[in-house]
Amino acid sequence: MRKTPLSPIFNPYGRRGVPNYGTAIGAPPPCLPTLTIFGSVHSSVDLDAPTNLVKIGDTVFVDGDNTRQLTSVDVSDPANPTIISGLKAPPLQLCKNILVDGNYAYVAESFGIAVVDLVSPTTAPVAYASQTGASFQQGMVQDGDYLYVTCQATTRMMVVDVSDPLDPVVVGVLNNSNLNNAYGIVKSGNYCFIASAGVDRFVVVDVTTPASPTFVTAVGTGGLGSMESASGLVKIGNTCIVVAAGGVTCVDVTTPTSPVVGTHVNNSTANTSLAHPYLDGNNLYVATSTLLFVWDVSTPTAPTQIGTLNLSSLGDTGGKRIAKSGNYLYITSDTQDRVRIVDVSTPSAPTSAGSFADSTAIDGALGIAISGTDLYVAGSGVFSALDITSATSPTLDWSTYGGLLGGSNGMTRIGDYVLSHVRDTRSGSGGLGNGGITTTDVSDPSAMVFVNQLLHAD
Repeated sequence: MRKTPLSPIFNPYGRRGVPNYGTAIGAPPPCLPTLTIFGSVHSSVDLDAPTNLVKIGDTVFVDGDNTRQLTSVDVSDPANPTIISGLKAPPLQLCKNILVDGNYAYVAESFGIAVVDLVSPTTAPVAYASQTGASFQQGMVQDGDYLYVTCQATTRMMVVDVSDPLDPVVVGVLNNSNLNNAYGIVKSGNYCFIASAGVDRFVVVDVTTPASPTFVTAVGTGGLGSMESASGLVKIGNTCIVVAAGGVTCVDVTTPTSPVVGTHVNNSTANTSLAHPYLDGNNLYVATSTLLFVWDVSTPTAPTQIGTLNLSSLGDTGGKRIAKSGNYLYITSDTQDRVRIVDVSTPSAPTSAGSFADSTAIDGALGIAISGTDLYVAGSGVFSALDITSATSPTLDWSTYGGLLGGSNGMTRIGDYVLSHVRDTRSGSGGLGNGGITTTDVSDPSAMVFVNQLLHAD
């Protein structure tokens, strides 16, 4: 007996969600609905590569992949949607420097200043301040309620008001060609002195009014024997010592507006890499990509090199910074994810006393600071606290990772909160390189607040 065939059923979509415009045998072409754009809003800044959205009342919250932010859009008038605000999670991308102030640490990272709570650690920074165009924060010094920060990848320095550590605000920016590739910075009175590697100069900036930093002058010349690649800077009395390629240069700042370049002293081993100094009494320690130099600066106008340690022979290469506790230096190595411990009980004969390495907790280790028996290290997307009660055997206490927003796999709302499942694919951005669940308070769409995140590894 011949069976009656089943009525053909047309499936308008293929297996992977691609429209299938083929027609089943005996079925007419499908009648697809006609869609009309009723209203739209465009922004390459706030809505670049949106991935997900959720609607709460008259507000739509959009997660952007390229923007790495959550953007609120007012749709009370559907024909004329308008952007309300955007929120970026506090990042910790390629951290360069750390400054500890009481219960908080200020971290200079790629695009701004992140604030980490040292007393009640969270999975992400608790606050963040940034300025458009100011990237790769490098040198950082605090005076009262203000941070003075050099921006190494641009020609800027910025001033950040940290009177409320949980609400840091950029209040002043100076953009000047003499600040090209600026690194080291110190503040004295109404002036900031800056080592600018890009122009081989010692720069003076007037910060009498923090909101209006003003360029005063720049001195120095390039070439070995002067200020080539000037990167580090310390001040002793009326003398600034600039760490440059091949040695150190003394600058008299008795009259800050008219600095005078003085003696240059070469290293015993010339080195053209960027170097970062640490001043401890009469000793100046300078770490380069390959070597540690020790200078006697008891006479600031006539530094004398008294000791060296070959760090590259220990396997420590790349960018470095220094902190000191007791008789030990702690030196970061960003390419080795390592902290080298150096015994300087005899400054003229520094010796290695061990190391601590962890490719996750101190990935890309560069920024470093010490408070009591706590050693803080920041690198590529992570800030970690190490216990150095045993000076030569540090142990890991806790870690904070860069905040994740944007490029979510999914979003949902719970009351006044938006939860985003974010998979992090950025280099050096934190979150174990994988992802997590981010919670954002959206009770006020014009002032969204990053709350916390739960990280996971794939």
